[in-house]
Amino acid sequence: MRNTLLGSALASALALASIVPPFHAAEVTDGAVPSTMDDAGTHYIIGATGAHNRNLYTTIVGDLNAVTLTVQNGSILSSSSGLIGYGSTPEATGGSSVLVTGPGSKWNMPNDLSVGGNTSGNSLTIANGGAGVTRGGSIGNGGSSANNAVTITGEGSTWTDSGTTYVGI
Repeated sequence: MRNTLLGSALASALALASIVPPFHAAEVTDGAVPSTMDDAGTHYIIGATGAHNRNLYTTIVGDLNAVTLTVQNGSILSSSSGLIGYGSTPEATGGSSVLVTGPGSKWNMPNDLSVGGNTSGNSLTIANGGAGVTRGGSIGNGGSSANNAVTITGEGSTWTDSGTTYVGI
């Protein structure tokens, strides 16, 4: 089981290169972004046309299918907790990703963040002045969870965790 927390320039470049697949089946933006994002191949964007604030209860980015979420242009996503690559059934594919990028862009969670719950190849990248705020969580949680990552890259990018985050449990 390989789950990592990355901070090196090489790791950052690799994560950014793989964060958004070259083709998306659909694009959902701003106020239309739902709490559970699970339509295969869909790219969800908060901040597509400028700063946008979106409040969701629990944010699930990819349960059974691989999807991407981008928070950009000074937008703020607020949710009680976050799950990237949730994996509620053995058929879940993994491979979901979240990119929080640009000054003022932020994903704020007063509770935990899980990256890869029983799925593999999920990622959170905070880049170019973006921010993430959590209170604990896990990177890679479960027997079939592998190759999940959190990457913080670029000047001014931060991840503030006021709890305990477990890696590879």
